[in-house]
Amino acid sequence: LHAIRNSGFSWEPGAYGWFLNMGLLLYLVTNNFVFDKKAALLVLAIITTLSTTSYIALLVVLLLYYRGNGGRLNKLILFGVPALFIIAFQVPFLIDKIITSYNHDLTDINKIQNLNEYYIKNGGQIHLNRFASAIYIYNLFGLKLIWGISNTYPNSVYSLNDVNISNGFMDFIAKFGLIGLVYLIYSYILLLKKFLLKNELIFYCVLALLLLSFGEPMLIFQTTLVFFFAYHYTDPNTDLSINSHELSL
Repeated sequence: LHAIRNSGFSWEPGAYGWFLNMGLLLYLVTNNFVFDKKAALLVLAIITTLSTTSYIALLVVLLLYYRGNGGRLNKLILFGVPALFIIAFQVPFLIDKIITSYNHDLTDINKIQNLNEYYIKNGGQIHLNRFASAIYIYNLFGLKLIWGISNTYPNSVYSLNDVNISNGFMDFIAKFGLIGLVYLIYSYILLLKKFLLKNELIFYCVLALLLLSFGEPMLIFQTTLVFFFAYHYTDPNTDLSINSHELSL
């Protein structure tokens, strides 16, 4: 399905873009924002995904790098913002794709009952995109999303058996609640505070994580859940590498 797009080891380019962007972000944060060959390789790999979400997240990560190295906002606003605005509306897989996807999702939601009946009769699943998935989950559970339904929430409503949810943000909230998401972000921030002193930079890191999680259900993977406790074991002043001499001892 993605012949010209780089999915890496993942099932979809956007999912692979999550790993690449988060890898780049953590690499820059833990290496004092040194942009070397490894960082350049990650950026190149992100470009080959041709993923809208990955590209937007990459812009946030590059903004993090720019500000982390002392880049001034006035220059960015003067030159960078107009250029990005023009590119966003000219490149077909950015603003145009987002608007098209949103309109398509609204159409699906408006005829969700007919789609349910069709797939129950003919088999298969309704593949809802990001916006439609978010609206559908909210319409089903409403205020219950504050504390979450359960890890097996798809089994709690019969109609969900015929629906494929693609919004990782709402999927996590449905499982662990808005409370669980807030605690995950809080733990993530505690980890970032070990490396970053400015709240502005931490904000960009949180924004990148949320943007990437909006597209694919990545928040329920161990690579994200590790943020619940990683700050307990992370010390920027400690070298955790083991050389051969220490290993022999």
